[in-house]
Amino acid sequence: MPSSSRPSDGWLRRPRCPASAPVLHVNHVLPQSLPLTVETIERHPHAAQCFFPLDVSRYAVMVMPSDEAGAPCPDSALAFLLPGTVGVIFNPGVWHLGATVFDRPGHFAVLMWRGGPLVDDEFRSIAPMTLTAPA
Repeated sequence: MPSSSRPSDGWLRRPRCPASAPVLHVNHVLPQSLPLTVETIERHPHAAQCFFPLDVSRYAVMVMPSDEAGAPCPDSALAFLLPGTVGVIFNPGVWHLGATVFDRPGHFAVLMWRGGPLVDDEFRSIAPMTLTAPA
């Protein structure tokens, strides 16, 4: 497919440290309940993070952009309640909620580039936000 007709895949072509490599692991996540208070978010500035539900009932995804200084913008957050049949990829640098499942414990396969000299896990506290079940 010519590059002009493909969706943007610039994050796939980002330069990576030669010492980094793709790492696949399985997360075991304990269930939460709604409403859910969110006070911490995370991002990975140098690598995309892919979550593939292996055994999940449903889970929350919340993302938010950064301001000019790189800080999270909670006022622009978007949240989704996803079934355990749908995976998600967070582009590098996107602030997001950590893996959060409902109804029962869940397991995700997580694929991410790791290694190299760059710190790629950043966590921030935010003013409490409450996620509620969709109407």
